[in-house]
Amino acid sequence: KIAIFFTACCFAISFGEDTEVTILIPPYNSNEGVITVEALADDATVEDAMEKAQKEGKMTFIEKLINIPGLPWAFELTTIDGVEAKDKEYWQILGGANMSPLQQGVFDYVPNNNEAV
Repeated sequence: KIAIFFTACCFAISFGEDTEVTILIPPYNSNEGVITVEALADDATVEDAMEKAQKEGKMTFIEKLINIPGLPWAFELTTIDGVEAKDKEYWQILGGANMSPLQQGVFDYVPNNNEAV
């Protein structure tokens, strides 16, 4: 009975991983910065998509641990494909149907299936 339950759980988990996200990296006037990440969990964040793309060798990024009072820990996205956001700069994440600035960051935003960010 345990083996059957375990098999059923594994099937259910892998069955739900069908979300596809496209990550667009500047410059936007070419296909060079278009990265498609497939087989993500339905609740995958932009960071999850970026981590998978990095593991597949499609892009690189660096996160930095920052101190925010009242939070046990927080990370900031500092570098994408070797381009670093310097002092008083940051990476603005765009998404949604009209590619507008998102109110959440890469660690919180869960894109819809086939969404570009």
